[in-house]
Amino acid sequence: GAEALLPRASSFNVAIRTCGEAGQPRAALALLRHMRSLDVKRSLLTYNAALGAMAQGGCWEEATELLAEMGRERVKPTLISFNLALDACAKAARGDAAMDLLQQLRGSRRLAPDVVSYTSVITAFSRAGDVAPVLGLLGAMEEGGTAEPDDFTWSSAVAACDRAGEWAQALALFRGLRAAGGATS
Repeated sequence: GAEALLPRASSFNVAIRTCGEAGQPRAALALLRHMRSLDVKRSLLTYNAALGAMAQGGCWEEATELLAEMGRERVKPTLISFNLALDACAKAARGDAAMDLLQQLRGSRRLAPDVVSYTSVITAFSRAGDVAPVLGLLGAMEEGGTAEPDDFTWSSAVAACDRAGEWAQALALFRGLRAAGGATS
């Protein structure tokens, strides 16, 4: 008899990544679930492809659930995994969810947040026009020394002030950025 040809994990990984690039996060999740139903092993590459799809679509709830699922499946998330989930939170303007993920990263023994992590959280709050946490995170970055704010970080912080109508604070941040050697144009 004819045997059914089952796709390998690598084929699923490519298909999941392609769904993300095409802006089809739901299709990416459906493929991930189909892998489970076929008992095809899901690896770090699989989950990061799915997290990338969630980031593209701003699907923050699904992204945080995927991180939790990785833990249950004994697949250790990397900093890239967390940053993809943080990007999903940023696109959805979900500062609260992003802050929860940042706290998980800060509490990790093997991972530490980087400038991308902090900038995603700042962007999430910025898109919601929530200035106080943005300023707190900038301060934490400058004091902590583990992640130096870059032009994207500062721009997102200035945008938060703008959205909140805090023009004086935006100007102060911009002056601080120029003093630090950024935003020369």
